[in-house]
Amino acid sequence: MIKILRMLNHGRDLATILFSASLMFLVYVLLQAFAVGGLQNLDIWFEILPKNNLVLLLITSFLFGFLLTLQIHTFRHHSCSLKHHSISSTSGGLGALIAFIIPACPACISLVAFILPAATALSFVAFLVKFNSELLIFSILLMLFGIYLLGGFKEDLGDEIE
Repeated sequence: MIKILRMLNHGRDLATILFSASLMFLVYVLLQAFAVGGLQNLDIWFEILPKNNLVLLLITSFLFGFLLTLQIHTFRHHSCSLKHHSISSTSGGLGALIAFIIPACPACISLVAFILPAATALSFVAFLVKFNSELLIFSILLMLFGIYLLGGFKEDLGDEIE
């Protein structure tokens, strides 16, 4: 069985996957809701959020959970070369960062807009909103690449997972 599927059958790894994926999704949603006025607008955020972006956010969150758990697992067992581990951490971290700053909702502003000058922020947010689905897919691909580098899609002999 491949390593990421085997991790789903292991209680501690499954708990880490679900916790980190839920935390990623929850923090993302709360930050986006606060950016447009607070928790009272959370229901509106879910109403105007395109369904395909919600699916992409869920996939991104679960891939983040898999990647983080796989990195913890490979740190614990030293089962990956340092070069692959550092490239995986970089691509996975970059994928998570991209997903985190992309406004999934077309009416939302990105968190990055708060640190940029006003004129730059408006054009940057317009670009992010226009290509938000494509950028979320790109972040998913970066995280999948990170999982691949850590050996998540390779056969697992079962002796590494405790």
